[in-house]
Amino acid sequence: MAKQKFLLEDVAQAAGVSKSTVDRVLNGRPGVRASTLERVNAALERLGYAPNALARRIAPAAERVDILLPRNENLFFDDLVARLREEEARHDLDMRMVRMEGFDAPSLAAALNGISEETRAVIAVALDAPEVRDAVDRLEARGTRVVTLVSDVPQSRRSAYIGFDNFAAGRTAGALMALLVPPGAGSVAVLVGHLGLRDHLDRRSGFEQVIAERRPDLRVLQAGACRDLPELAQEMVARLLAETPDLTGLYVAGAGNRGVVAALAKAAPPGLAVVGHELTATTRAALLAGRYQAVIVQDTRELARRALDMALSPRAGDDPMDSRPLAIQIVVKENLPPAEF
Repeated sequence: MAKQKFLLEDVAQAAGVSKSTVDRVLNGRPGVRASTLERVNAALERLGYAPNALARRIAPAAERVDILLPRNENLFFDDLVARLREEEARHDLDMRMVRMEGFDAPSLAAALNGISEETRAVIAVALDAPEVRDAVDRLEARGTRVVTLVSDVPQSRRSAYIGFDNFAAGRTAGALMALLVPPGAGSVAVLVGHLGLRDHLDRRSGFEQVIAERRPDLRVLQAGACRDLPELAQEMVARLLAETPDLTGLYVAGAGNRGVVAALAKAAPPGLAVVGHELTATTRAALLAGRYQAVIVQDTRELARRALDMALSPRAGDDPMDSRPLAIQIVVKENLPPAEF
């Protein structure tokens, strides 16, 4: 078994493909393009292994993977789409990308229930709702793998969740806020995108837990759910600033950052500590301008790579490293990575 694992990793690296692609070639499974077969067999020859004669006879046919992502204005998901397209070429896939209403459980369930029988796997940013869980379970029961991305449906039969531990991310935000806000009574507020998104709820819970532990002098306010819409986020934050004279901190647990920044530019009190999520052009500018003090980040390249590797692996969960939570990264003005243009 150890020798086979070494072979998969070694050949995958030499051929520039995933381990799951090498496994399909070696075991004669369909869904591998002719050009990919040639690369894998060439790598086998270079490494001194006998080429798989059966693999040479496989008819080229790209495997279909459906991707369901929110279509609201969110630069993080725009970047994730670009990373998924990069992975599409690496895996030789027929990738169907659907941008849809991200905060409507019946719409998401309907999209899942309409997935074609030809689809091998579905990758979806999920809402934790009964109809979504049922749709996921039906897909898994018929043999279509479901991988949830960024936001999970933990009680479903989905094959895997790829993302970071959102409760831990919320605790990280709370720890940062506890350090950023000076001692003394005051209020800190939490703005989420949607109460049906498990990632936003877990982040809020983790944040509240740490503030209660480390800063009992602070009052935690719920600023509401902005549906990740910049205009609504701006309106909600503007109202929060006007009605909360003792506000000392704001945790933006979702998106809508463009609207948040616009409201802060007009009325933020001096010294207000703001912690957000995901490094985008908007949050980068906010860090540089001093309107945000920290941003909690998950790597979109890693998200895309691991989601597709898990969706296409012979048996989900074989490699525990592929299902571990992503690393939680903290970005501040002083450690901003170079911008990608």
